Amino acid sequence: METEDIFKNASNHARTLKNVSEDDMLLLYGLYKQANEGVCNIDKPYFWDFTAAAKWKSWKSFSNLSREEAQRQYICLVKNFDPEWDETTVTETQNDKPSGMGVSVSTMAYEDEKEIPDKDKTVFDWCKFGDLDQISLLIKNNKKLIHARGDNYLSPLHWAVDRGHINIVQYLIDVGCDVNLQDEDGKTPLHYAATCEHEDIVKLLLKSGADQMIKDTDGNLPFGSVIGS
Repeated sequence: METEDIFKNASNHARTLKNVSEDDMLLLYGLYKQANEGVCNIDKPYFWDFTAAAKWKSWKSFSNLSREEAQRQYICLVKNFDPEWDETTVTETQNDKPSGMGVSVSTMAYEDEKEIPDKDKTVFDWCKFGDLDQISLLIKNNKKLIHARGDNYLSPLHWAVDRGHINIVQYLIDVGCDVNLQDEDGKTPLHYAATCEHEDIVKLLLKSGADQMIKDTDGNLPFGSVIGS
C-alpha cells in the first residue's frame, strides 16, 4: 500500500484508540495537521484558549517535516500505541468522533469570536477589538472603568495586552490603569505579554513600572521561572 493510504487508515484507527494521554493526542494532532496541510498556517491562539494554544504549538513543532515524513511518523506513532493494528484494515469510525482531548484528532476547533452589536459592547469588548476611540469615550464618561474586571477577573489592560494592541495599552497606562493588576489566576498584564511574546508591550510595561517578580497562583513569574513555596 502507498504511504498515503496507510496514513488514512491510521488516522481512522487513531480515533478508536483508548487510554492515550493528552500529550500523545497532541503529537497525533500535530503530525496529522502537518501531513494534511503542511506548515502551520494559522495565527497563534489567544493566551486564555489553552487547548487551542497547545494544539497550535504541537502543529508548529513539526514545521520542519515534509508531508510524507509527517505521515510516516504518524503511522509509526499509531502502531506504537496499538501494536496489533493491521495497517491494511480500514477502521470503521464516525466522522468527528471525539478523542481524549474533546475534539477529533483530525480537526482543530478554532472558532472566530461572534460579532457583538456595537451598542452591546463593553470596555472589555472594545479592548479586544482594538478600538481606541470607543475605549477613550467610555472611560471619559466613567473613569472607574479603568479598574473594571470582567470574566476571570480580567481587566481592560489584560485584554489589550493579550490582543497586542500597544496603542490601547499605552492609553490605559496613561489614564491610570494599574500595570500590576492580577487576574483570578494571579497573572499580571506582564504575564500575558511575555506568554504571548509581545516584546514591544513587555518593554512598555516594564518601563511603566510592571513588577517582574510577581508570581501567579502556581508560583510562576512572568518570564517563566517557577518559585517553590
